[in-house]
Amino acid sequence: MTKLGQANPRLLCSLLHKFGRKDVDDFDAFIKDLESQPSKTVGEIFVFVDECHRTQSGKLHRVMKAMMPNAVFVGFTGTPLLAKDRATSLEVFGGYIHTYKFSEGVEDGVVLDLLYEARDIDQRLGSEDKIDAWFEAKTKGLNDWQRDELKKHWGTLQVVLSSGSRMDRVVSDIIFDFSVKPRLSSERGNAILVASSIYEACKYFALFQKTPFKGKCAVVTSYNPQAQDITKEEVGANSETDKQFIYNTYTDLLKNVEPKPGMTKTETYEEWAKALFGSNSRVLRICVIASS
Repeated sequence: MTKLGQANPRLLCSLLHKFGRKDVDDFDAFIKDLESQPSKTVGEIFVFVDECHRTQSGKLHRVMKAMMPNAVFVGFTGTPLLAKDRATSLEVFGGYIHTYKFSEGVEDGVVLDLLYEARDIDQRLGSEDKIDAWFEAKTKGLNDWQRDELKKHWGTLQVVLSSGSRMDRVVSDIIFDFSVKPRLSSERGNAILVASSIYEACKYFALFQKTPFKGKCAVVTSYNPQAQDITKEEVGANSETDKQFIYNTYTDLLKNVEPKPGMTKTETYEEWAKALFGSNSRVLRICVIASS
């Protein structure tokens, strides 16, 4: 606010939480106090708020308006409002200055069209319908001897499909789709599995190593193994902590990777995985990534 009271500089960037204040018991009184003593600013002030649908329906917006009552607020948004939001972007900012719809972006070639297919993974143990569908897809055109050979692996699939683990069910459902979905069974399509954490991504990767996708799955996260990651971890005689598991997974994954000049082993591996996956190669069919 001190900077806004000066002639220069005229372009400032700030995180929204900078306008907040901790431990405010009476927020309305706090706002009234700000409104009675607005910050001194020089010239016309234009405030551009990115992701405005997420932060501008509550207290932060009220504080910003109280501190800069004469400013013009312009909001940018590209994400639908959450149902719990009390006010919409239009109620807070007013009418649209300009809109650019997703369909226009597709027509202009800026973005690819989004094809969304909702997935409801079967929670029943040993779903007979899914087992029958998988076996039917796998045995088309096979003779009796070939069908018998396939049955030797049948027990393993039943164990996976009947597992009590949610992650096991996700993995088995992906394997099922690769067997019956034309765009995947034709080996012309790949799949990305987004995990909620680095630990979960590593767990999924480890599970795929126990399936026919061993060697055809990669994991890409923000993690880079460091010895200090586990030096302070307390590991029991028969247990493995989350950090230890992540570290061990990456250590084993990178043991045969030769780092490129100026790059770490992890960076070299991820560059290889992204390039191979993006080329729609039959070698790499699944890429597990972590959202955090």
